[in-house]
Formats: sequence, structure tokens, C-alpha cells
Amino acid sequence: MNRRFTIVIEESNLKFKLYYTRNSIKNCFIKIAKLTYNKYKESQIDGLKRYIIAIAGPPGCGKSSISHLFSYILKKEFRINSKIIPLDGFHYDNNFLKSHNYTKNGRIINLYDIKGAPETYNTNAFKDSIKKLIDGKKFYWPIYSRKIHNPVENGIEIVETDSIFIIEGNYLFLDESPWKELIPFYNLKIFIKSKEKFLRRRVIKRKIAGGYKKSEALKHYKISDKENIKRVLKNIAEFDILIKQRGRYSYSFKKR
Repeated sequence: MNRRFTIVIEESNLKFKLYYTRNSIKNCFIKIAKLTYNKYKESQIDGLKRYIIAIAGPPGCGKSSISHLFSYILKKEFRINSKIIPLDGFHYDNNFLKSHNYTKNGRIINLYDIKGAPETYNTNAFKDSIKKLIDGKKFYWPIYSRKIHNPVENGIEIVETDSIFIIEGNYLFLDESPWKELIPFYNLKIFIKSKEKFLRRRVIKRKIAGGYKKSEALKHYKISDKENIKRVLKNIAEFDILIKQRGRYSYSFKKR
């Protein structure tokens, strides 16, 4: 008997096959989706135009896959359409990163060498797009392409009729400026916690799938990704729901 649930998603122009235990689907993800649906309906009674779900966690924790899973469940179980809008579209482009430095503990570090760290995101552009979402405007949300390894401006079209958005990104709940000033804009905050062995495997596998050599992926993990994982887990400002990875395909949750 197959005890796994399988879903295929496309993220950053790459396709992935995802697996979850059926127990995780039933007792974790469907229950959170139902909670989300109820809160969304309450927000409609209060006259809220758009409902923003934020899903955050360290690199490699499964934010993108879980975001797609929630979107799938909301549509299948509750007939609610949602739009996934990743934070990664707000990376500075490679030319900017290569021409700018970052000072840490007295050391000057080129931003391109720590690509993926909080300092390599255009937070002003991200904040402007969040405000456009709340105001109900029509615009394009940028995406990140793992084929060209750069952001693409005209990524996801946001139209006036869109009402539920799932923003996923590493630093959405980071207890550092300017990230923490954006937290009040999110209507529901979900944080994913995972073990380092799972995070390392996923990050390296994703980079190789995107064209990195294994040696390059390992080097970048050591220099940047590992530090980003520690930073996110240590500096969480707040969240409403915690999803915890118990095993390779197994998850549980609790409300904070």
C-alpha cells in the first residue's frame, strides 16, 4: 500500500516531484488549510479585499513545495483559488551583486558571494509590491529563474480579482530591520522548522538541478546557505502556526 501522497510542482522554471505521508496531509496540511479558509472567510465579513498568507523558514525547509500543496488543498477541498508569489523575485540581479560589497565583522564581502542572504534582496521593491497587493492594484510580481539565475520582472500577473496570496520566503519573519516592519502586513504567518540534515540535502540538490556543479553547490552552502539557516532559526520575530518536519516526508503542526 502506498502511504505517500505525491504532487508535481514547477518552481523557478524547474519541475519537482514532492512526497508527503498521507498522515501529514490529513492531520497537518488539510487542518491548516481549513483554519486558513475559516480565517479568510472572516476577513471577508470584515471587508478585507485581499488576504495574505506568509510562509517562511530556513533555506531548504520546503516553503515552495508546501505553498503549492496549500494552494492545491485550498482549491480541491474548499474551491478557493490562491496565487503563490515568492520572495525570491526580489533578489538584486547579478550585476548589482557583483558590483556591491557588504561589511561584516570588519570584513568586506562581495554580495554575489553571499547571494541568498538577507542583504542581497531589494527590500524597498518588496515593500512597494506588498502595498500594491493590499491596495488591490493590478501589477506584475517578479520571479526568480533558476535557469538564468536572475530575477524576471514581468513574472506573475496580479489582477484586481485576485484575493488570496501565499508569499513564501526565508526572511519574512526575520527579527531584523526592515523585515520585521513588514510582518504586520501578513494576515496569517506560518513558519516551517526542519532539521539541518534535511535542509542541507535540499539546498544542495536544488542548486545542482539549477545548473551548479556539485563542488560549487557545496562551497556556496558552506559560505552562505548554512549561515542563513542559522540566522533564520535564531532570529524569528513571530508567527501564528509552526509546521515541524518529523521525518523525510512527515510533518506536524501547532498553533502558537
